[in-house]
Amino acid sequence: MRKLICEIFLRTRRKKTTADELNKLGYRTRKGALFSDTTVTRLLRDTTAKGERMANYTKTGDEGKRTVLKQKSEWVITKCPRIISEQMWNKVNYILDEQESRSSYAGRKSRYLLSGFVKCSCLKKMYVKRTKIYQCKDCRVKIAISDIEGMFWGFLSDCLSNIELSKINENSNSLLGKKQTLLEETKSEKAA
Repeated sequence: MRKLICEIFLRTRRKKTTADELNKLGYRTRKGALFSDTTVTRLLRDTTAKGERMANYTKTGDEGKRTVLKQKSEWVITKCPRIISEQMWNKVNYILDEQESRSSYAGRKSRYLLSGFVKCSCLKKMYVKRTKIYQCKDCRVKIAISDIEGMFWGFLSDCLSNIELSKINENSNSLLGKKQTLLEETKSEKAA
């Protein structure tokens, strides 16, 4: 089960999506509850998966608030059966650390191409709710998904059909030539 959780998380890179997939597959927690992003995070962070059981590494902070880490010299680490490789555990925890260090979190991927980009005449963003239409929360203006995405694809195909590939190719070759000359100059300077 832990290996499955890690594999899903490495594929999706999202804790809530991992929890949703586990729930859809019929998995439940020990108490029979649905998985949440918090439960998934706890299981991904647990070192027993990589074969190390940690004890005596936390204590209650000042005035009974928050748990804090003790000095590493006080930690008790014992070996236990490994569920996943240490490389997999490190990769998962690297992603978690990276996500926590960012000021904004990696939200869910939108199902709809233009969610959050389409704006109403009142300049508010329009989103797709349960119905198959983009809707403004404030003024309730509605546009069918097929209409707005049809307009977008039409605009995009017009833009792409007006591109002159010969000019792009010519510019790319010119830029490549300049970069190769610069590389040769740098090599000769370094050799001298």
